[in-house]
Amino acid sequence: MSRLNRPIRAAAAALALACLAPAAPASAACSQSDLVGTWQFVFTHHVATPPFWMSCTFEIKPNGAFTADRSSCAGRGGVGRKAFGVIQPAGSQSCTYKGHVVVAGVRFELSHATMSRPKDHLNGVGLIGSDSATTYSATRL
Repeated sequence: MSRLNRPIRAAAAALALACLAPAAPASAACSQSDLVGTWQFVFTHHVATPPFWMSCTFEIKPNGAFTADRSSCAGRGGVGRKAFGVIQPAGSQSCTYKGHVVVAGVRFELSHATMSRPKDHLNGVGLIGSDSATTYSATRL
C-alpha cells in the first residue's frame, strides 16, 4: 500500500512546487510601451468604514504620465475628479510596475503591479496617503 502512496505524494509535491513558480509572462519582457493607451483602474480599501472603492480611467502616455484632460476618477457618489500621475516599469526585465496617482489632493502609491501575459490587465497593491493599504485592478480599454 505504501508503494501506491509514493507516486501520489510525488505528484502532490510537484504540483505544490509548480504553484510557487512566479506568475511572470512566458513571452518577452514587459516595457513602458505596454502601458500606453487607456486603462480602467478600480481601487478598493476594505479597512475604511464603510469600505471605499474608486473607479478611474487613465490615458497613459509613452513616458508613463497620465494625460491630464483624459484621466479622471469617481467614487461611490459618482462625482468625477481629475487624476494626475505616472506609472513605470519597476525593473528592466520584469512585468512589474510602480508609480502614483493624485486625486483631489490624495496620493495613491502604486507600490507593486504585475501585468498579465496578454498585457491587458494589471493587479496591484499600494497605499492611500502614507499608511493605508489598497488593492487595485486595471484593464486595458
